[in-house]
Amino acid sequence: MKTVNDMNLYPIIKGQIAKGMRTNFFLSEEELMEYIQNGMCQQLSFADGTYLFLEDNEKIRFFYCLEKEGSINPLPEVAKPIILEEVHLATKEKTPSEADWMSVGFVPYLVRKRLRFLQKNWQPEECQIEFATIADTTTIMELMSESFEPYTSALPSVLELERDILAKRVLVAKDEDNLLGFLRFGLEKKNTVLWQIAVAKEGRGQGVGGRLVQDWMFANQESRQFLLWVRTDNPSALKMYENLGFQSDGRLATVMIKNEKTGAHIGTPL
Repeated sequence: MKTVNDMNLYPIIKGQIAKGMRTNFFLSEEELMEYIQNGMCQQLSFADGTYLFLEDNEKIRFFYCLEKEGSINPLPEVAKPIILEEVHLATKEKTPSEADWMSVGFVPYLVRKRLRFLQKNWQPEECQIEFATIADTTTIMELMSESFEPYTSALPSVLELERDILAKRVLVAKDEDNLLGFLRFGLEKKNTVLWQIAVAKEGRGQGVGGRLVQDWMFANQESRQFLLWVRTDNPSALKMYENLGFQSDGRLATVMIKNEKTGAHIGTPL
């Protein structure tokens, strides 16, 4: 592998994709440039394609571009877990297949499916919304670390969380001063996306998660769609969202992992 310092890499990759190469690449140009500028992007090129390895604190994110009829290439051995994430339609066969990636050392890790709710189908009810304050930052970060697996949950840094709190993109549920749960969301064009939601142990079984979702929808009444990803091995969360009217839009995000050595806890967040 070689460390990448070519700032033209993004248009090169997009050009390969435009020619019909198979890929799981979904980063924006700004995201990729940040990895390159920090010396955290490595590239491996071979006859049938290109691999990109983007190093984070706890993992290496893996992206590929492969010729249509080309075969996958073995991956180098590294100290950190390598994470492969692919978004696809449930009704469409993946290529390369899961078996192809298992042949080079990956194993299945988790699967998420995307749910959506159309604003036109919603009759809003008045909610008493409570937004997080900067004083809630530490408690929310602690609940995040307890509730989510470390590799694909896209957890924010403290600074990112504080930015979202100030922008009123973090909702909380409290019992007096005790945090029972939180919900963090973002905006994408005309849609709103639920990024993380978690309920503390003392808040479970009280409908806290459902109330937070309703608060999120009420706070974003002008959005065209309400979108979220949920793990397929979390039946309680699936049931909650379905009871609120969310339905699958047919998209799955499958995640595989290679060389997991940290023994990190794999949770089942909402």
